[in-house]
Amino acid sequence: PSRVEVLPVFFVPQGGTQSIQSQRDNLAHYLTWARTRYFEMLQFRSTFTLADSLPHVYTGTRTNSFYQAQTDGGASVYADELLTFYGYSRFNCPYVFLVVYMSPTSPFPTGGGRPINAGFNTGGGIVILSSYDLDNTPNFESTLQHELGHSFGLPHVDVYGYDMSTNASIMSYNPSHHTNFFHPSLTPGILIPENLRDLSLHR
Repeated sequence: PSRVEVLPVFFVPQGGTQSIQSQRDNLAHYLTWARTRYFEMLQFRSTFTLADSLPHVYTGTRTNSFYQAQTDGGASVYADELLTFYGYSRFNCPYVFLVVYMSPTSPFPTGGGRPINAGFNTGGGIVILSSYDLDNTPNFESTLQHELGHSFGLPHVDVYGYDMSTNASIMSYNPSHHTNFFHPSLTPGILIPENLRDLSLHR
């Protein structure tokens, strides 16, 4: 691919629910919003693409209790299973897997994102979020933009000595950036010069 492709996947543990119609529509809205926002922040020069018009549904090989017992919220297990399913390794995967773990009654797993190829981001990455947060968390969109940044190789701004609660970057935890369901923040986060430099180092 000519640019990073985000592949949304609803990850269903063994025995879990596969009824995702409302989540599918809402996730599509949030992803389109995030894609447009990155396009704006990159001064209309570039943005990521969406790998499929509809999110995929994947049934995990293990039960919910197994995934909940993982110390990293299951991120490494989701990556292993999805890489095997789609036929890639950590080093040739063209996708950022956007994993929405089907957890209708609890906010598991805690959101996170990272490249999956040792940081040399040629496209491979993973974001994990829960369907509970998709349904119930007002700032899901601003969280999605932040975690996508991690999957593209962006660190938190405190790496550069900036305050995590007040910095203008989407890679901070500044609450003034928070969205409210489908309503944007009046002061949305931006990509600061360090973020733009970091993105320019990756394909």
